[in-house]
Amino acid sequence: MAHKLLVLVSIIACGISLGATACSKDQVVRGQLVDKVCYLGDPKANRGDNHPGMASDCATTCAQKGSPVALVTDEGKLYEIAGPLAADRNAKLVPHIARTVEIRGEVTEEYGEFTIVAAELKRLDR
Repeated sequence: MAHKLLVLVSIIACGISLGATACSKDQVVRGQLVDKVCYLGDPKANRGDNHPGMASDCATTCAQKGSPVALVTDEGKLYEIAGPLAADRNAKLVPHIARTVEIRGEVTEEYGEFTIVAAELKRLDR
């Protein structure tokens, strides 16, 4: 009985999170790696490594300094990357900036923003 009550409470808490961190689930997300700050400033112009009016390799340079890296899907959905992939100033992400990748990880949503916590990625373009 106690087990059933615990499961029910968990389901209810997940369902009424209203703005708080939503329930997480393992997902596979495909898209292009971008500098999150630049992308949010101008999504059309800032999908690659070089941005209008900025030095070349802007996204790579920012990622190396620890700026948040995100994955943007073809549909325009943005996932900030966290966890082991983003460790050590994005060391595992830097070689793949502006490339198409696939990431499997735990996706959460908080206040309409998505985060994916993952340890590995698979590059889809060469």
